[in-house]
Amino acid sequence: MNEADFRKALEDHALWFAGCGGSRLDLQGEELLGFDFFSVNLARARLLRCDFRGSRFDGADFREADISGSRFQTCSMLRVNMCRVIARGARFNDATLLGSEASEADFRGASFSRAGISACGFSGADFSGACFAYAKMRQSDCSGCCFEGAFFNGADIREVNWGGVRGLLDPSDFMRNNFKVQPGEDGGYIAYKVFDLYHTPPEHWCRNPGAVLSEVPDYTRVTACGSGVNVGTWDWVVYHTDRPYLWRCLIRWEDLPSVVVPIGTDGKIRCGRVTLLGMVQVVHGEPE
Repeated sequence: MNEADFRKALEDHALWFAGCGGSRLDLQGEELLGFDFFSVNLARARLLRCDFRGSRFDGADFREADISGSRFQTCSMLRVNMCRVIARGARFNDATLLGSEASEADFRGASFSRAGISACGFSGADFSGACFAYAKMRQSDCSGCCFEGAFFNGADIREVNWGGVRGLLDPSDFMRNNFKVQPGEDGGYIAYKVFDLYHTPPEHWCRNPGAVLSEVPDYTRVTACGSGVNVGTWDWVVYHTDRPYLWRCLIRWEDLPSVVVPIGTDGKIRCGRVTLLGMVQVVHGEPE
């Protein structure tokens, strides 16, 4: 479909939407690259697996449209109305969304990698399984959204309203459910560590029982691997190394404020300070 045919289809869709005849816009697999669709009415349209890469949709109306599987990479989408849009698996990588409204939208499995998202309203939207890797998602309203299984590695999420969100990993729950406790006033959570797994540790770290390892951690929870004393659950460390011995560590109660649990962690956390307790053999399993 060329641009002229698409614009004719848009005119028919506008008539249909207004109840004055015409026909609903219903496209699948069409390629419309780099076109200017400023302020077009796509409300309740059906645009499945279409390719709009590099197009301009500033001021467009996508209300209740189904754009699942479509590609909007590098598109300009300023002040777009996407309320209750269905965009499952759609790709908005490197797109610009500024001042857009997408409350109660369905973005399950969508990708926003490296997208520039600012001052947008997403209240009540479903982002389950969505990817925000290295996106800039600033000053947006995400209240009441679902982020179950969403991926945020490297994302900039400053000044976002997270009120009432669901699906984001709770650090307290994760620590309580995945790390054993050493009771007592001098106790804390038990974690495990190996050295030289991904990075060379600081020279001042002493590898002896009773030694205290310290380093200022990267407190950004969207960073999966950052500075700090990186430790993990027994299962995580055993899975990522074939070494016969692991270091058993203690994160003391007073050191818990320095613990960072990444949003998408699979078992690794980082801390400002941990105490080495001793080495344990993997073959014997996690000590009680």
